Amino acid sequence: MHRTHQTLTASSIALFAGFALSPCAVAQHQTAQNAPPLPARIAQTGPISNAENGLPPALDAVTPAPHDGPVVQLALLLDTSNSMDGLIDQARAELWTVINRLQGLQHGSGDVQFQVALYQYGNDRLESADGFVQMRTPFTTDLDVLSEQLFALTTDGGSEYCGWVIGDATNELAWSEPSNADGAPPVLRMIVVAGNEPFSQGTVAYSETIGSASSKGIRVHTVFCGNDAEGVSTYWSDGASIGEGFYFSIDQDESVRFRTQYDDAILQGNTRLNSTFYNFNAQGRVGLARQLSMDMANEAQSDEQMVQRAASKASGFYGNAHWDIVDAHDKGTLKEEDIEPEALPEEWRDLEFDELVEQLELKLEERQKIQEEIRELFEKREQEVAQQREEMGVVTLGMALSSAIIDQAREQGFSHADDEKFEEFDPVSPDGIMPPEMPLGESEPDAQP
Repeated sequence: MHRTHQTLTASSIALFAGFALSPCAVAQHQTAQNAPPLPARIAQTGPISNAENGLPPALDAVTPAPHDGPVVQLALLLDTSNSMDGLIDQARAELWTVINRLQGLQHGSGDVQFQVALYQYGNDRLESADGFVQMRTPFTTDLDVLSEQLFALTTDGGSEYCGWVIGDATNELAWSEPSNADGAPPVLRMIVVAGNEPFSQGTVAYSETIGSASSKGIRVHTVFCGNDAEGVSTYWSDGASIGEGFYFSIDQDESVRFRTQYDDAILQGNTRLNSTFYNFNAQGRVGLARQLSMDMANEAQSDEQMVQRAASKASGFYGNAHWDIVDAHDKGTLKEEDIEPEALPEEWRDLEFDELVEQLELKLEERQKIQEEIRELFEKREQEVAQQREEMGVVTLGMALSSAIIDQAREQGFSHADDEKFEEFDPVSPDGIMPPEMPLGESEPDAQP
């Protein structure tokens, strides 16, 4: 199916996010501020990037574990040129909002595994020979690594080549191949590219790289940061049309924040939840430090952001079996020979393996109880802020991502726990505005790499 381009207005995109929006703004609707500095990373490996804070890309991020259920693969491509600070702030903040919305995805073939890869493009600190494109992390299920990489992004420049970065994501990432067997779980594969300069910049034709993605079953959705009509006239909607995806126009400089009676209890629950994580090897020491560091970074941005993160940590998408001994026990991947006794709490170091497993089972029960408490509080919080959301009239990156993923999932047989709240909508042409005549992917004269 070749999808016509679609523009989501504030009211229509909200239907996919579980609420309706109106043009009215409220007090909680604030302009995004520059993110605070990222707390120092405890340990880092690999080459040092030329980013200001020196954090290298996480090219060694944990590979997603084999999964016999449905899989969602999202490659997120973010423009980090000079004018995109607001987009980066939204990505940092609304990662957790997206995770919480996707918790409702359901499929008869089993639990959903969510994998995310991150690229940046358009930053003059990157190599011109690489099209000013850089992979920050391959597909991973480690949400703390993803959050850390989002906080590491800085803006500069630049020259934004959408065709190039889409081609790199298509060819470099380990895209899963769906099985043709009857009843096999589905694999959703998608690229979401966000930016604000003409989609046609550069020497790599976007029509060709999107065509290559489509031939592999990868849908391409586009997010233009700015006026809807400008996004159409600069080919962002055309890219989505070729990629059988959706075109979104968003306001990158908006921040949606709420304060409720449940927030303090959720944050206290997060502190208790953290006390149930234990590393059992060198990788675990880094993972535990990263978890706490990302709590600090998100809380420094806003209570809203930390509340959303806490709810995500109470979800099935937040897993750390590669470094947390309780998760490893829960997933059945823990092996006695992989445990470094000196990494364990002192009271566990001399236990026999069977005795250790008994302690881990107790910790797992404690964790699950705390997670359930957080989920219940967060559900009450969502009900309390529903009315405030109805009064808002903004579209953000998180809303675009949630809408693209959930809509594509529905087309491949998924349902959502909140389906009764949704209404389908048809592709909308933005007031009949069409892009100017120009061969697809043609380069602008002053935008050669």
